[in-house]
Amino acid sequence: MVVIPKSSTYMTDVLILVTIAIFLAVGQTIEGNELFKGKVCYGTSNGFSLSGSQMFHYQRMRKRYTGCTFVHGNLEITHLERRKGMTFDLSFLETIEVVTGYVLILNNDVDVIPLTNLIHVRGESQFSYKGNNYVFSVILSDNRGGIQMPMLKEISGNVLLSHWSVCFTNSIAWDVLIQGTVTESSVEEPAGCLPCDDSCSTVDGVQRCWGPGPDLCQKVKRMECDWHCENGTCFEEGLMGCCHPECLGCNDGWIDTACEYCRHYSYQGHCIPNCPSETFSHMDRCIRFDEYYAAHENNFT
Repeated sequence: MVVIPKSSTYMTDVLILVTIAIFLAVGQTIEGNELFKGKVCYGTSNGFSLSGSQMFHYQRMRKRYTGCTFVHGNLEITHLERRKGMTFDLSFLETIEVVTGYVLILNNDVDVIPLTNLIHVRGESQFSYKGNNYVFSVILSDNRGGIQMPMLKEISGNVLLSHWSVCFTNSIAWDVLIQGTVTESSVEEPAGCLPCDDSCSTVDGVQRCWGPGPDLCQKVKRMECDWHCENGTCFEEGLMGCCHPECLGCNDGWIDTACEYCRHYSYQGHCIPNCPSETFSHMDRCIRFDEYYAAHENNFT
């Protein structure tokens, strides 16, 4: 236990900063602490490369992302091919909610990519391929159960769909999800794909879903946002229907407290682009230093 005099404000702040840095670096949760819900993990920038055997690559990926809710960097799901009866359980991806960089799905032969809680791909870094940059890319993959992202609200950049046999990509209304363009190498649905569940809505003549089953329907809010809407999202048509630029979807009004989800950070009920100086960022939240200190006061006295 470290003892610091109450008057030693500077040293206390330094110790808090060091403790926070260690906490964020290891991506651990603090038992019973409501300030730190979820787990931060750090992504990769390997692109097309593969280091070690396929099983070693998979085991390292599983260890990296198990329990992870917030990926700082890029989420690369790559080189998972069925060989000699080899199968891969990717259920550890189900907890991920936010990726700050890009998502790359490359050279996979697995039934399903289960990103079932993914909300936002921020695109703070992008994947370069054939002279273009993408925030979400599916290349040379075979996923008959689909890339399942029913909670997705936005991909902040361009999308590339250049795959062998990924079902349900033609069932998605990409235009309501992306801040960019969609590039497709093929417009044909691969053979053997299951249909959407009967409960899924038909929008623009197409039944919309991420995979088979009623929990994988895509919820499409089709409306023409006014061109003044800064982030292209709105809760109703017309200028007065714009969502605040810091919102990923909103309930009512151009205010940063009516967001369905924050584009960057949440602080005291507001969605904001950057955390104030008296706070530090943890996942998609800003946490005050004094709140952190109060929660852990016993560790510093």
